[in-house]
Amino acid sequence: MTKEYDKPLVENPTYNSAEWWAAAGEHRLLYQRCTNCNRAVFPPRGSCPGPDCLVYGTLQWSESHGAGRVFSYTVVRQPADQRFARHVPYVFALIELDEGFRLFSNVTDIDPAEVRIGQSVQVYWDDVTADVSLPKFRIRG
Repeated sequence: MTKEYDKPLVENPTYNSAEWWAAAGEHRLLYQRCTNCNRAVFPPRGSCPGPDCLVYGTLQWSESHGAGRVFSYTVVRQPADQRFARHVPYVFALIELDEGFRLFSNVTDIDPAEVRIGQSVQVYWDDVTADVSLPKFRIRG
């Protein structure tokens, strides 16, 4: 952590997300996989959301390699919260990881005008506090 973090953070992880947040603090990107239907699941939950599955207790944690693609994105120019105002413009993206799940994050270290759907990305970790690390993404190659 090299700066004071002034944006909102999760203060009390849920039963389903506590392990995810703990792994994030170790710079490990976790997701769940259903042992019944093999579906990759994110965000963390207690039962498989697969339309033909919906089984409780079949989700196991797996670790992602953090490689994926920009599935969709927007460039935020008008922040919904003033705590984000000094960071505009920034890229808020839906990232599709190679393991088959998607998560929302930021694509950084690139001019927002150069981001494109389908670009390859790799996770990196932003240690925003002594206890919280957030996954963010950079364009690969």
